[in-house]
Amino acid sequence: MRLEHDRLVETRPRSGTFVTRPSRQDVHEVCQLRKGLEWLATGVAASNMPLKQIADLREEAVAAIAAAERGDYEPFFASDTRIHGEIIASTGNSRLISARDSVEPFVYWLRVLGATGPHRLAGSTKRHLEILDAMAARDVAAAQEAAAVHLAEVEEWTLADMDSHSIVT
Repeated sequence: MRLEHDRLVETRPRSGTFVTRPSRQDVHEVCQLRKGLEWLATGVAASNMPLKQIADLREEAVAAIAAAERGDYEPFFASDTRIHGEIIASTGNSRLISARDSVEPFVYWLRVLGATGPHRLAGSTKRHLEILDAMAARDVAAAQEAAAVHLAEVEEWTLADMDSHSIVT
């Protein structure tokens, strides 16, 4: 039932349960929702996240991209999840956190399908560092702009990967 709620499986009467295939519309809707939620959260985080926490996230992002350059992609995925998660958590807004949590299974599913393949890690890391640097400078507008650009690029890249069949759906 949880997988069906997260739209990762679909039950068809008298046919069975099937893994869903993400569509372009699914990607657009999830990215649009994330952009709204994370734009708001990034503004809050830029104002109140402890500088030490921002520095730790930045250090982890730099180490993760170095690991990816050596062929180890898991640190990037962990860093990516942590950056986005801690920015949302820093709001202390339980409804905002819950809304973001509702799309996390889909984001993970896209990762499994290859939407954040090695060719996209450098671009995502660049944006992560821009977001974190703006937050460290307490520049709310710059942090929010970098977050919005990042999520627009994620959507663009994911759809391009779907079109090129890097992601087979």
